[in-house]
Amino acid sequence: MANSNHKLLLGMYSFQIKKNNTKDSEIVDINDFLSLAYPDTENKFTDGFTQEIINLIDEKTFKNKSNTHGGILEDKSFSKERRYFDLVIDGGLTGIKQFLLDGEGNKQTISKDKIVGLKFFARFWLPAGGKTGYMFIQRYGGVNLKPLFDELIKVTLKNHGYRIAGIGRNMRPITTKKRLRKFLEKSAIRDVTVISKNSNHDTGSGDAQTVTIKLKNIVAKTTNRQIDMRVISDAMKNHGFSIGQKHYDITATYESKGKNGKEERTTTLDASEDSINIIPSILLPPKCMDEDGYPEFTAMKEFVDNEIDQIKKESKMR
Repeated sequence: MANSNHKLLLGMYSFQIKKNNTKDSEIVDINDFLSLAYPDTENKFTDGFTQEIINLIDEKTFKNKSNTHGGILEDKSFSKERRYFDLVIDGGLTGIKQFLLDGEGNKQTISKDKIVGLKFFARFWLPAGGKTGYMFIQRYGGVNLKPLFDELIKVTLKNHGYRIAGIGRNMRPITTKKRLRKFLEKSAIRDVTVISKNSNHDTGSGDAQTVTIKLKNIVAKTTNRQIDMRVISDAMKNHGFSIGQKHYDITATYESKGKNGKEERTTTLDASEDSINIIPSILLPPKCMDEDGYPEFTAMKEFVDNEIDQIKKESKMR
C-alpha cells in the first residue's frame, strides 16, 4: 500500500447501443448486439467483444481519433459468467509537446507523438438481459483516459455497424442513488445562476430580454433527490428579482463537506423534475493504491464488484 499525497478516483459511465442510421430510441439489447456482432464465436463476450478490444490495444499504441490520448495494454482479466473485462492501460496525453523536468530545473523535450503515461484501471461490464453497458475508469484527479475508452467502444461498435446512442455518441457519467443521497445529505447550495432565454433575436450578445442573474450564499439544505424551487424563488425576491412565466436555465453549485474535505458540483435544475443531475466523485481507499501510487489490480476489481452489486440492488437486476 502506498503512502502518497496523490488520490485515485473512479468514474462510472453507461452507454446504450443502436444500429447505424436508426433512431436513438431504437436501442439494441446487449445480448442481441453480441449475437449479431459475433455470430461464429461460441463465447461472444470473452472471445468476441473482449478479444476485439484486446486486439485494438495489444499490438501497438492505440490513440483516439482526435489524437489527444493514447495507451498500451499492461494487464487484463475477465469473468465469462459475469461479463466483466478488467484491464490496466499504460497511457496518457499525446498530440502536444511535453517536457520532463528534474530537480535541478533541467528540461527534456518529448515529441508530441510520444505519450507520458500513467497506469489506469478500467472495467467493461455488459450485463446479460439488459440494454445498458457500463464502464468504470480510474483516474488521477483531472488526469483521465475516458476519451481513449470512448474511442475503443466507438471503433468496436463501428466494425459491426453499430454506435453509441445519444448526443455526442460518448459514454455518460452516472452514479448510484446511494452515492447521490450521501452527497446531498452533507451538501448545500452555495450559489445559483438564472439565465433567461426568451429573446426572439438572441445572437449570443446581451440585450434587454437576455438576462443572467447570479446569487451567492444561497443556503438550501438538500436531504433527498428533490430540490425545492421555492428556496431559489425566495432568494431571488430577497434581491429584488422574481421568476416570471418564461423559460429559464437555472444552475446551482452544491458544496458538500465530508471526511475527505469539500467537494463542489454544478448542475442544471428543473422545477418540473424530481431528480438532481449530480455525479459525486468516488475517492478510492488507500488499499486500492500500490507502492508506486498506481491502482492495485486485485483491490480495484473488488471495489468495482461492490459498486456493481449496488447498481444491481438499485435496479433490481438478477
